[in-house]
Amino acid sequence: MAKTKVLVACGAIGCGVLAALATVPQPGTDVLRDIQSLATEFGGEATFTKPGQDAEISFQIPTQVMEVAVSLGDSVKMGELLIQGNSKEQEAALEAQVERANSDIPTRRATEQHELAKLELDRLETASQRGGANEQELNRARVSAIIAGIDVEQAGWNGDQEKIMLKVVQERVARYSLRAPFDCRVVSVEVDVGDTLREGEPVVRVVSIDPLIIDVDAPLAQAFQLSVGDSAWALIGIPGQPAVMQGQVTAISPVAEFAARSLRVRVEIENEQGFPAGLPAWVRFSEPSVRFQGMIVDAGTDEAVGG
Repeated sequence: MAKTKVLVACGAIGCGVLAALATVPQPGTDVLRDIQSLATEFGGEATFTKPGQDAEISFQIPTQVMEVAVSLGDSVKMGELLIQGNSKEQEAALEAQVERANSDIPTRRATEQHELAKLELDRLETASQRGGANEQELNRARVSAIIAGIDVEQAGWNGDQEKIMLKVVQERVARYSLRAPFDCRVVSVEVDVGDTLREGEPVVRVVSIDPLIIDVDAPLAQAFQLSVGDSAWALIGIPGQPAVMQGQVTAISPVAEFAARSLRVRVEIENEQGFPAGLPAWVRFSEPSVRFQGMIVDAGTDEAVGG
């Protein structure tokens, strides 16, 4: 499964997220304070959750938007249309190329010419046996028959090239349709019908939040005890209902952070409950105390184990 392209300093950003939330007057302020208090008891390293897959999609050619098929929050299956560009010119070229690729006229013509050349050669060979044709005429007929045979092969080769070109034109047409690269949710749509776009201009962002991933900067002494496949537990700062989710270590960085004396560890957590990414989280690599056992969310449900 593809993962987020760029790893960021999760500890620092996670703390920044909490600081930002703490400074904004809102009904959830008391809840956040409760989560931080709970996190102190839970232990672990502060960070935040991220989508398992995250893609910002753009057209690789200049075009005009003809259709916007999705909006914020939509669930989309892999391959479904997101945004349609103006592909009319390329579609016309595709129609013409389909005709060329499916046409057998050049091959039929070359075949008939070959048959005619062979008949002419047979006639001259018979005439030559009776003294009615000279050697020069016979040689010319033989060469004409050979060339006609080569023309048949050439026509077949050209037909194969037209079929290859058909695939090229089909790919050109496909470039005007932005489709979901995986099962996803729409995070943002940056265009409207009629907009004219430059090559590479951001158009739509989609994510997959099942699983969630968490990058945590674990202390070196702790990280050196970990292996891919080990269990991990994360306290997720869900407003009003903090939950503990169990996952596993899926990757460990081969490079330590010298100044922080830490090592980046990636944890993956199943998220069939659909909790949003970007929530504060605290990760530990040993089973939490009995105090938190009832808060562990069972994979595939939205309820805590024993809760």
